[in-house]
Amino acid sequence: MAGILRGELLQPDARHPVAQFAGLAEFLGSRLAPDMPSLDRDVESRLQRLAADGDLDVRALALACLHLARGNDASVRRFLARALRDLSPAEDDALRRRWVIALGSVADAYRARGEPDQAIVAYRKALEVSPGAPRVHLNLGLAYADAGRYAEAVDEYRRSLEVDAAQPLVRVNWGLALAAQGDTAGALAQLRLALEIDPREPLAYFNLATLLLVGGGGRPAEAVSLYREAVAIDPSLAPAHFNLARAYVLVGDLRAAAAALRRGLEFDSGNPSARAALDGIERELLRGH
Repeated sequence: MAGILRGELLQPDARHPVAQFAGLAEFLGSRLAPDMPSLDRDVESRLQRLAADGDLDVRALALACLHLARGNDASVRRFLARALRDLSPAEDDALRRRWVIALGSVADAYRARGEPDQAIVAYRKALEVSPGAPRVHLNLGLAYADAGRYAEAVDEYRRSLEVDAAQPLVRVNWGLALAAQGDTAGALAQLRLALEIDPREPLAYFNLATLLLVGGGGRPAEAVSLYREAVAIDPSLAPAHFNLARAYVLVGDLRAAAAALRRGLEFDSGNPSARAALDGIERELLRGH
């Protein structure tokens, strides 16, 4: 392990770009962390040599490693800036795109592991390379939301939409962030805007229905209609079937509730709450006979 941390995965003298790329990817994904206090001198030297490699993918990944681990160091930042000098516009664009993808992939992995603070740092570094990238702003917003920093999440969703307004899921997540802050009216407005962008976005219908069911003064009849839209577009959306059943119970239609639960269990057969709810409704229906 200590040998790997010293840089044995990093082979600037190799003549096999695929092997170099694989070693860099492993090093970036499992050996580095955002803004480390230091790097072994040999590791930093190897990364700098790889950052001058003729293969664009290898070069971008090495730059991403340096940026993630030591991008807060002035000398490293100068090195990163020099790496972008004297490039043609096409090469500059290609290098930046690969660099952003590498940092974004690391940030995505942090989010998946439940480490939003680390993800935030990595996404912000990606935006240093490509300011205004709408997908990165969206993902940074999601990381802020994961961390419970909903106001900052909203700021990032807004920035994403300023670049590309045709993103219904950004509106959906903006609505969820507002709902988490207690702004139900604002959340409903964002979800309706999502449906204006794409009238067939199931998550917009699902979340709009859920807000009407539990956060909008209790409007189960309206929720039924919206959940039905969601499952008509995406029948595999098991939570929508289960919530549809809940709404049916509230409007007094137990048979429809049972049918919705059965349909949801086709896609999430191991859901114990849904199974228990179905058993209870079926017993109630039997007593009604």
